[in-house]
Amino acid sequence: EHVAELPPSDTPLFPEYLFPQLLSAMSDMGGEPVVLLAAAQNIGALARHALRFAELAAEAARLAGGRAGDQEHAQAPGVEQHGSPGRRGGTPPAPDAADAAGAEAESYDVQLKRIREAVKKVVKALLECLPSGGQPGLERPSAEGDGGGGQEDLVLSLAMGRDVRIALLRSVCVLAETFGRDGTHNFLLPYVISFLNDPAWEVRAAFCEEAARLPRHLGQVSTEGIVWPCYDQVLLLDQEERVLCAALGGLATLAAQRVLRRPSLENVAAKVAPLLVHPSCSIRSRTMEVLKTVGEQLSPVDRYVFLLPKVRPFLRFELFGLDALDGALLPPLGRRTFKRSLLRRDEAVYEALLHKRPLPPAPGERSEEDTQALELLRPYLQPLLARPTGAQA
Repeated sequence: EHVAELPPSDTPLFPEYLFPQLLSAMSDMGGEPVVLLAAAQNIGALARHALRFAELAAEAARLAGGRAGDQEHAQAPGVEQHGSPGRRGGTPPAPDAADAAGAEAESYDVQLKRIREAVKKVVKALLECLPSGGQPGLERPSAEGDGGGGQEDLVLSLAMGRDVRIALLRSVCVLAETFGRDGTHNFLLPYVISFLNDPAWEVRAAFCEEAARLPRHLGQVSTEGIVWPCYDQVLLLDQEERVLCAALGGLATLAAQRVLRRPSLENVAAKVAPLLVHPSCSIRSRTMEVLKTVGEQLSPVDRYVFLLPKVRPFLRFELFGLDALDGALLPPLGRRTFKRSLLRRDEAVYEALLHKRPLPPAPGERSEEDTQALELLRPYLQPLLARPTGAQA
């Protein structure tokens, strides 16, 4: 960060020395988790500094080319030089000085390509070294006589793999800036999207928090066609409430960037609206934040025509805006009824929700408010109940 000038000769420092040394350290340590975590935590900063060094070298080459051009002009024929009285033309210009400087400046694109390839190798090596498998608590017990050491090592390895994935996600925007739009779309994004299937909820939550910052590196088409469907998948299929909160926060960030067109904004509002009666106060609060952010992207007429109809079924009284949304909501679904529904404790309710049939009456077991909220939350519950029991969220 303190380097302000860099000669063009030092430009290959990162792609030819630092990144290969990093790969060597990762390989020599046999995938040591601490080394992998340190590499994942710092790869974004290293990539950013590598780009800055290439820019500094290109600027130095440009300035050197300018000075060489001035020297040629001063030494051109017909210009008398000091120290050479009576001689016209002076000393000959430095051979090909400007051309050499220009070649250095032009090499920025070559250096950029080499930096991208080097960073790509590090990221790929990190992902290939990570352990795979289910959650630590679901692994087989260790063999008798090993004192549980093998199981402890496995749990530690899986936990470190989780932390490495999270560290990579925290650097995803810097890496996207390094790779450019094509590299992000073709290389980085497929890896990042695969983290949605990670058994650790922390990784899925980190994805939801960081993917919302990718639109400026991807453009509107990829945002609507790739990024938003990832959030849609979380809303439909992830039972972990902490992941759902992160997804709603990411959607608010995504909507605020004005990269979603009105049909997509309508779709977002329709998908999150049922969560206004979710038992979790945090999820209801995040849902209202998303709806208000979506409303800010629409004109007053569009808000009234397209957004309010999505919200109206969840209100106790009519609203003409979303400012007072919190005080107008219907009572949320009770936690006990919510858990019984997800755990399929009531077969009649499960069949009704799954097959979109009317909810059966349950006098004494479920209040009228819970019945109403359960009906409103049906679009969220039905896809969850349609999954096989024990399926990974």
